[in-house]
Amino acid sequence: MCNNIVILYLFMILKLLIIIILPIIIFIKRKNKISRKLLIIDIILLLIVFIGNIFSSSSCLYNSNPNGIKKMQKKKLIELSNNIHSNINNDYIEENVNPKEYYKTFIGTNFYYYNQNDSLIAKEPISCAEDYYMNKYGAPITTVSMTMSTLLNRNVSPIEILNLYLSNTTDCSNGINIEDIFRLIVDNYVGIEVRNISDNEIFNEIRNGGIVIAKVEGSSNSKISCGESYIVIYNMTLEGKLIIADPDDRDYPYICSKSSNSYGSVLSNNKTNSEWSLEDLNNDVTKYYLIKRL
Repeated sequence: MCNNIVILYLFMILKLLIIIILPIIIFIKRKNKISRKLLIIDIILLLIVFIGNIFSSSSCLYNSNPNGIKKMQKKKLIELSNNIHSNINNDYIEENVNPKEYYKTFIGTNFYYYNQNDSLIAKEPISCAEDYYMNKYGAPITTVSMTMSTLLNRNVSPIEILNLYLSNTTDCSNGINIEDIFRLIVDNYVGIEVRNISDNEIFNEIRNGGIVIAKVEGSSNSKISCGESYIVIYNMTLEGKLIIADPDDRDYPYICSKSSNSYGSVLSNNKTNSEWSLEDLNNDVTKYYLIKRL
């Protein structure tokens, strides 16, 4: 993406000159010798612009149009918001966000539980999109925070993961892609592996100290979520039940709203540290991701 608005406007003027102004002049002066020279110049410039648009998708030339200028202006506003917000709030908040509870994994290590509705986290803006806040859109960030804290045995708060995400993302208006977060944690934390797994691999990986993040798609009879969300599977019982952590857990039962996939479903309170059969999870889960230490 081009960062210079003056250059964008200059290239846009050049395109107008080549596509509209020069052809009009050539048509008017078609009986003069100069029209032939102008035609050659116009063809050469058209070829340069055409090749530039094909091979330079992030260049100033490619983005020299009204849509490109709007994107650049939005990017600048987001970057400014991120910088201001991180300087004022995030350092203080990150220092003061601690796990809500500690549970145990199958191998006996501490599982760090965070909830995206906690007071210090809930209204933290995800400033790569308008009106995104942690209490509504923070499930992928919070589940990764729980997982990394558990694997590294230290407080990797949701704000730490949020800061890492925002420093590498300028636009998440189409949603937060958890796989983008996975790529960032692999690049920024030593010795972490992330991969998709099938449901029949979960039990063995949990036994070996792995943590599983499950993508949930709420349905008409969902028991876990009203819509797209993420949960963590961190332990299992000797009877083969899986123990989950829900980043959007509430202290009270609630009904899914009209705008949700699971409209009318009543979700139970305090689902974290509860036991679920794999069959019940598979009714709502569409993907399982394994995160573990190498």
